[in-house]
Amino acid sequence: MDSLDILYKAYVEYKKNCIVDDVTDRFYSAYKSQNLKENEDVLHIFSICKIEEDWVQAIERGLPYMEKAIKEERQFIRNDGEVIPIEKIRKTSKDSIQDLAKHANYITHEAPEDSASEVMPDKMLMIRKESDYAIYENRVLYAALMYLKDFVMSRLTTIKEASNTYIVKQHIKKLIDMGSRKIDLNLELNERRANDPLLSNQNTEKDIIDRLDVALTQILALLKTPLMREVSKSEMVTRPIQKTNILKMNHNFRESLACFDYIASYQGQGFTIEHIEKSYYPLDKEMSESYSESVILLSFLDYMYTNEIKDKLQKNYEFNLKQEELKKENEIIERLKNFHATAKEKEKTINEFLLLFEDGYRILEKRNEELNYELKSKEAQYKKEVESLNLLHQDEIRTINKENAAKIEEINKNHEEQLRLKDEEANQKLSSLREECNEEIASMSRRNKEEQEAFKSQFKEHIEEMEKQNQEIRDQHQELLNKIDMMETELLTYKVDNGLVNIKDYGDEESFNKLEELMSRMDKVYEKAWKEAKRNIRKEVFGGKKKK
Repeated sequence: MDSLDILYKAYVEYKKNCIVDDVTDRFYSAYKSQNLKENEDVLHIFSICKIEEDWVQAIERGLPYMEKAIKEERQFIRNDGEVIPIEKIRKTSKDSIQDLAKHANYITHEAPEDSASEVMPDKMLMIRKESDYAIYENRVLYAALMYLKDFVMSRLTTIKEASNTYIVKQHIKKLIDMGSRKIDLNLELNERRANDPLLSNQNTEKDIIDRLDVALTQILALLKTPLMREVSKSEMVTRPIQKTNILKMNHNFRESLACFDYIASYQGQGFTIEHIEKSYYPLDKEMSESYSESVILLSFLDYMYTNEIKDKLQKNYEFNLKQEELKKENEIIERLKNFHATAKEKEKTINEFLLLFEDGYRILEKRNEELNYELKSKEAQYKKEVESLNLLHQDEIRTINKENAAKIEEINKNHEEQLRLKDEEANQKLSSLREECNEEIASMSRRNKEEQEAFKSQFKEHIEEMEKQNQEIRDQHQELLNKIDMMETELLTYKVDNGLVNIKDYGDEESFNKLEELMSRMDKVYEKAWKEAKRNIRKEVFGGKKKK
């Protein structure tokens, strides 16, 4: 049951059980006699909001494209190179070989005989590749989402605060004169309820507000993605936006930028708010009687608490309940007596029923006697207690200071009990938090496993790519060795032609073996070069066709 339903039920019960007698009639008459606006008025203040849908639709249309653009996870591979000693090289790349070809000074001695390579440089260029997600297009996405978040949040807050806030101002100022009883009433009630659920559900723009709530949730979720968190560490992009090829050609980025441009250039608030004040003066008969009944209740509460008769009234209330229950039971028993007398006059075919009925009647009669005896005993006891209370009333006033000490002790006990309950509640919350943490850890474990599987797949692809690159490096390495052989041959030829080398220097076996090895390598180079030359000549002479 809703809280409003509970309050209304209590209101109806109070109104039904509030006995109207001569006193209450005179109170109503005295209350209603002063019905001027300065004496009694209820003012309701509310706002009506009208939202323009063009900017809402533009945001809803652009968010799916922003989500798709984020999922592309565009990045830039940054190559940072450093020349380091060959002992520290762990892997080589195409760039390393190309850099070595440009810097022959890195090679200062021959490779050892047991080395797999014929060239052993002293140092090489090592390339470090790092993924950089802070590219311009991703930064534009982040700037667009941040702008949309501020744009939607500021307007949604204003709209909700205006249209879902309940405000009422009530004042009652009357002098109720009933002869021996006078009430000088001066009541001022100002109430404000933010985010009132009733107004929220009855709001004419509820559908659009719900759509804006969904859009804001999507924006915040996109800002929490790993890509946007990484991009947020970079400098924010400012307008005007440079339209790169990706922003112009990629459909997702193009539509995202279009949404950003539309919202950034949007003029006005995108909604209007009308403030309305509604006065209920003069109050109708039902409202006036309801408010007067609340005054009667306030007056009664003051009288009960100030005269300290709550306990006495509670006992009288319980006694009256018992009297009412006993009255109802006596009426039932009387009906049973009448039915019993009538049943005896019927035919003997109902004798068995009458016997059972008589047993039940005796039981009820016995119970009635017990209840009457108990009620009389309690009635006498209550009378003695009331007399005793009246006699002890003055004594209780004098001993109230002594009782304060006992009350303080009781309050301390209650305080300790509350602390214990709070400790138990805290322990329960801690246990709940532990369970939530365990669930979160399990969820993170599952996500980590999925990420590991994805990383393994990416790593396998990376290994395949590296194998391709290594093959290219081996080809380039062989080409470089061929160039070195050619350069050594040309160098030897040049030295011979210019008399820098004496042929007799190669007369010993070791020098001759080196020369013979050089010639063998040059034969291989010559054979490859000759084949390449023949292909080129054939292309030039026959246009790529074989001679018939």
